[in-house]
Amino acid sequence: MLKLQMVLDYDDTELSQAEFLAERKIKRSTLNMWQRKRKKLASTSHLQSETLQRANKLTLGGRGRVSKTDAIEDALVHYIKDLRRDEVVVCRDTISHAVTRLMPDFFKDKSRDAALTWCSRFMRRRRLTVLRATRSGRKLKEEVEEENMYLLN
Repeated sequence: MLKLQMVLDYDDTELSQAEFLAERKIKRSTLNMWQRKRKKLASTSHLQSETLQRANKLTLGGRGRVSKTDAIEDALVHYIKDLRRDEVVVCRDTISHAVTRLMPDFFKDKSRDAALTWCSRFMRRRRLTVLRATRSGRKLKEEVEEENMYLLN
């Protein structure tokens, strides 16, 4: 969006190219490349408005393989971050149960190992980490897991 907007701004301005580049602090070769790729920039600009959080990862060549759960992943990340803000321990099982609530048919025919593998890939895609819950204050791991069992239902 920024690249396309720069090209459109340059077309609308009455400044010379050197003045425009100096004002915007970009290189001439960069602006020339954006002008050559104007059609691709215009075709991908609608994608960036849909996924503003990941706009810096979108490329002109495409996004590659798109996950079937792409539609719910943003909501899932917000859910995970809300749980963490409330100091709830989030594990892969918690994530897989949340996915089951959001997309009931996704894990229907998959084994538990497949669900956990998907969770690992999801966390890698979204740069999330899972901390090992060995203790929570003076509580042992088993006591922490018992408190968080309501998330698994």
